[in-house]
Amino acid sequence: MKKATKLAIFDFDKTLTTRDSTVVMAFYFAKRTKNYFYFLNFLIWGILYKFKCVSNKKTKNEFLKILKTLTREEIYNLVSDVYRFRIKNILRENIVEELKRYKNNGYKTVLLSAQFDFIIKEIADNLGFNYYIATRTDLDKLKVNGNIIEGQKKAEAIKILFSDMDLKHSVAFVDNKKKDIYLEEIVGKLIWV
Repeated sequence: MKKATKLAIFDFDKTLTTRDSTVVMAFYFAKRTKNYFYFLNFLIWGILYKFKCVSNKKTKNEFLKILKTLTREEIYNLVSDVYRFRIKNILRENIVEELKRYKNNGYKTVLLSAQFDFIIKEIADNLGFNYYIATRTDLDKLKVNGNIIEGQKKAEAIKILFSDMDLKHSVAFVDNKKKDIYLEEIVGKLIWV
């Protein structure tokens, strides 16, 4: 009987990165698109979200308006640039080393985030992750397509997508004791960053 594969799951913001990447990316996108009005609008919605006055989904949809003038290809090029010039600079080197170590030990790696899928895919590809799970985005309409992948939704996604894996002996690197605790019910070990 073949032994089930184990997962090494890495949360993105404040786990794989030293800080939340959302404003970093939004500012970079605004500078490149010159859509400063939409950037300021997003910041206002972000503050309202922090005070629990609006949903994360509404705030993310406001973020996407910064990309309003771009084609799909231009968006992908911009995301590639933001990875090279901004995100790479805020990666935690020790966590990137953990990613490599787990890969070398036969674990399948998963990048898990509430961030947009078109951004997380770029990061996952650059860092050599096997899989990624992120908030689905309709780039044609510049809208979130479904639920934000956060909190309990992260745990549900892992459980559904990787039911054939050895989750009991899998590990997750996380930072948020309020939102990421749900993964404790799914994987054998949480490592707090």
